[in-house]
Amino acid sequence: MNAILVFWNVFFNVCSLKLKPQDLPASNLLLALSITGYILASASTAFLLTELPLLEASLYGLTETVLLSGLTISLMLLTNLSQRLVQTLTALTGTGTIFYLMTIPLMLWLEQAAIAEVELDFPLLCVFGVMIWNIVAYAHIFRHALNLSFSTAVSVSLLYALVIAVVMGG
Repeated sequence: MNAILVFWNVFFNVCSLKLKPQDLPASNLLLALSITGYILASASTAFLLTELPLLEASLYGLTETVLLSGLTISLMLLTNLSQRLVQTLTALTGTGTIFYLMTIPLMLWLEQAAIAEVELDFPLLCVFGVMIWNIVAYAHIFRHALNLSFSTAVSVSLLYALVIAVVMGG
């Protein structure tokens, strides 16, 4: 349980813009744990929120992770910064895991509010806030990994989100 708390704290600090990707160790073990967490969180979200069967939700999580990894590898190679790949991908998948875990209860709350036919403004605002925060956190990671201005990093982050949404059908 302590390891999970350490994982949460480290990546929450990246989400909170307190740590940069280069502050993470260039560890293949941490990368593997982060990728595993991302696959599980993405698959859990798909399973709980879209009612996909477990196998399809698992394939969704795996496919999204392969897409995120492929885009990141391509970007790092195109910019000749492949030496930063492990830390960048660790930061993206670790923070992505945190955002998925924050999104699940918000989306379930939104679903229950819709069923109960109550006001949806506040739950929608919360979901939107987490989405914006995710874009900003990814921009923070790209800014430091690729030596970009923050506005350019936000554009890269938005493009990432758009590509993943289009390919994944979301």
